[in-house]
Amino acid sequence: MAVEESVLNKDSIKKIMIEQYGILVEVIKKIDRGSANLFEIFSKGSCYILKEFQSKIDIDKVKIEYTIVEHLRRDGISTPNYILNKNGELFFEFNQRLLIVQKFIEGQVVASNTSNKKQIIESASVYGKIIKSLDNFKYELPDFNRHYMSKELCEQDIKCIEQLMKINTNKDVNDALLHKREILLKLKNLDYTWQNKLTYKKSHGDYTVFQFIYNDKGTIEAIVDWVSARKIPVIRELIRNYFFMAKEIKKQNVNFSFFLKYIKEFEKYQELNDYDLKYMPLLYLIELSRTIYGYEQYVYNNSVEYLEFGNELYNQCVCIEKNSDELSRELLKLKKYK
Repeated sequence: MAVEESVLNKDSIKKIMIEQYGILVEVIKKIDRGSANLFEIFSKGSCYILKEFQSKIDIDKVKIEYTIVEHLRRDGISTPNYILNKNGELFFEFNQRLLIVQKFIEGQVVASNTSNKKQIIESASVYGKIIKSLDNFKYELPDFNRHYMSKELCEQDIKCIEQLMKINTNKDVNDALLHKREILLKLKNLDYTWQNKLTYKKSHGDYTVFQFIYNDKGTIEAIVDWVSARKIPVIRELIRNYFFMAKEIKKQNVNFSFFLKYIKEFEKYQELNDYDLKYMPLLYLIELSRTIYGYEQYVYNNSVEYLEFGNELYNQCVCIEKNSDELSRELLKLKKYK
């Protein structure tokens, strides 16, 4: 879901495409996927994607995204193919928004928690290949700091939740926020020295099923949206992706044996250490308990779409809280096979 209203309309898109790319637009179709505004452009039997980034996007991130996808493609990982404009530029500005154009990737995006086991295992394999490829990526990426936790940060998150509760009028949302606050109060005084002992790698930054384009065979055709690429604990991407793919998560259950199979598939490419295995569930519980994303947008903008996403994240939070200890014990069993 786009985080901002588009500054484009059909007339401005047609003008942009002919002036910047020499492409005569025949049909325009809005695509509802990701945080940017996306438009599918049809022209003389060819198809393109016009991507309008949100107003606060960092230009350097867009440049890095282009460099990353070119690097990954050389290693056989399918990624978007960008088109340079008439001036040989990757992007340009229109009404203070950054715009780029990609070749259209034929396929479809599937909804969260609808994937089959084969698709889930494939996602672990592809992620392993991405991590292995980016080990040789010559540029540094920014650190992902959102997972870091301390007593002080926890107290800040609690205050943010309390402030949102004061202005929110939806009882179910307030109940969810209250529960998150209770979890954070329990987490506040934990020892977090283990955070620096996790496996950090250059990664996608938002590796979930929402970024996968599937072909007619139900396999991944391409991985898109690399603008959030950064250095991150690989276990964060792994467990988060699983929680957005696996069907049982909606019922707040975790298939422990299959989750271990998923992790072992990834470990064919990148080994995880004992801290990764032990603290993977806790790391994700921290992230889910402290985030107010979805609910915040709903409260301030009355967006039902964001309310649904906030509820989805809260359901994941309840699921990981309920299953965290047992999942950690099961993951530690993988040590025996190393």
